[in-house]
Amino acid sequence: FAYEHYEKFDAMAALPMWELPARRDALDAEFIKLQADAATRMRYSLALALLPARTAVISSSGSAMALSQATTIAIALEAYRQTHGQYPEDLTAIVPQYFPQMPVDHSTGKPLIYKIRNGKPLLYGRGLDGKDDDGQSLWLEQWPRIPKTGDWVFYPVPLKP
Repeated sequence: FAYEHYEKFDAMAALPMWELPARRDALDAEFIKLQADAATRMRYSLALALLPARTAVISSSGSAMALSQATTIAIALEAYRQTHGQYPEDLTAIVPQYFPQMPVDHSTGKPLIYKIRNGKPLLYGRGLDGKDDDGQSLWLEQWPRIPKTGDWVFYPVPLKP
């Protein structure tokens, strides 16, 4: 039992972040069903206690990878500006010299959104709702976690008002 479920979590950990919600919902439903059986709860109490934490760890590691990528892109944007005297028009200008491949929005699997506003770069993902809210972030208290609504702004780092 426990090994089978840990294998499912390991497979889930290998998925890109944008595929996690559907897989997590299926595992959560299975978890609730397992807890309903008293014998299963007794026999596998430790495994059942640890399974929910594993989902949070997988989500956190995905967020950390996305933030690491965004930090590298921000550094690449600044390096480009140092070399060319201005920020690039789009992210293709930093590939492959400053960044190895076109960056992906880890919340949707689509390309990250990059714009120049008032001469400064704006780099963001669409957040878990998948909508482009034009770089508007409603979740400053939760940064750097992926917002359920609003955009996931990476650069510049959003400041609390």
